Amino acid sequence: MKDRERNSFQGIGSGLRVLTALLGRYNGHGRYEELFRRAKNANFDCACGYDPEDGVDENFENNSLLDCIYLCQEMDYKDVMAEMVDEWKQDTENGPGRDGRLIEFNRFLGRDRENEGLYKKQLEEALRAKDSRVRDIISGYRDMIRYYLQTGDYDRGVAYCKIVIETTDYEKIRTLRLFGDILEECLEVIAGMACNGHDPEEASGLWRWTKEELERKSRTSWYGNLYTKGIAAAKVMDEAYAGKLEKEYAEWRRKCRI
Repeated sequence: MKDRERNSFQGIGSGLRVLTALLGRYNGHGRYEELFRRAKNANFDCACGYDPEDGVDENFENNSLLDCIYLCQEMDYKDVMAEMVDEWKQDTENGPGRDGRLIEFNRFLGRDRENEGLYKKQLEEALRAKDSRVRDIISGYRDMIRYYLQTGDYDRGVAYCKIVIETTDYEKIRTLRLFGDILEECLEVIAGMACNGHDPEEASGLWRWTKEELERKSRTSWYGNLYTKGIAAAKVMDEAYAGKLEKEYAEWRRKCRI
């Protein structure tokens, strides 16, 4: 309960549903109604979807495999969860939302390497779809770049940054929050390459483009991560610009009272 109240983006969770079902067996004279009320108001997702009458089936075997996977995740039973995920992904090879869930499970289980193909598949589907939105495509590229940053493959990270630069209509995406994400990924790639033995010159083209975009971005739309990642990349590529950003960042923190 406290976890859901303190962490707004935790959703409802199978654990809360299981506990509700167990307490529901002993809720004579409304003994636990106050707890159920707190659960309903714990966070936004609970307010929208939690129902104390809609718990898990008392016969545990009747619950879906997906419910069991989420329950194992909440209880940190990774070994059991891994076996269930392997079975589930075979049974739902082409189900709706399947790849996104599998990416989430792989992250939790430490199987990040298995996500490369899933991210590529999602990006390819967004590029092929006739009704695909620019937002979906940029999101796909962002996920690919983040994946290569996490796995330390900076060469492929740079390659995908360049694809975004060469194929995107910036007038359509500059106003999207996702464009800030792309700038952040480019800055991380630049700083990461230098910190991992690459010649900074290899990232010079990417730096020129990123710096130009940073310069044209209104300072009122800058935020903490963009400043810190911009400073880290600039210290590798352009010390003078790094000093400029550091002064702006200090002023931004002062105004935000951070």
